[in-house]
Amino acid sequence: VDGGLHYLLPGQQFSTRNIEDGNLDSVAQRGRIILLNWDAGSRKLTILSHSPQDCPQPYVEIDAATPFWQLTEGWYSREGAYRWIAPRATAQLGVSKGARRFELHANIGNELIQKLGTVDLHVFVNGRPLGPRRFTHPGWHIEQWAWEQRTATETARVEFVVEPGYYPQGGRPLGIAIGAFGFRP
Repeated sequence: VDGGLHYLLPGQQFSTRNIEDGNLDSVAQRGRIILLNWDAGSRKLTILSHSPQDCPQPYVEIDAATPFWQLTEGWYSREGAYRWIAPRATAQLGVSKGARRFELHANIGNELIQKLGTVDLHVFVNGRPLGPRRFTHPGWHIEQWAWEQRTATETARVEFVVEPGYYPQGGRPLGIAIGAFGFRP
């Protein structure tokens, strides 16, 4: 990839990193970043661009065009239409004046329910709890919370806390799989 980019952009100064290396939030704050995302299944290249001046999106869908710079801590690689999170994960979202609800699409794995019985999710926006949700059966779930904007902010820090976390033998700690989340009118 480095060689191809230097060939296409002679004389340009840039560095390359693998998105899976994590800790790219600090890179996103320093300057423009460009993500080249190859989807082998569809044989399609998606190109995303971001600069520190760009406003974060209020709603994020997990796909090839996900603004990964908004996923700040505890997110694993994309697996099709979702990303697993660690038992604790954070993200940055934009908040529009017309936002009336916070929505989450979660894929609760069969193995999670078999091993743990129930999974509890706590969502916090700028430290304010939205209220817990308990998952007792596997599959896709769409959860919604009423949102009343109490202060004028343009961005929000969202925190997901999953209890208990799932710690598969020899694997990474898991929370839940998220397909989309954010503020809706």
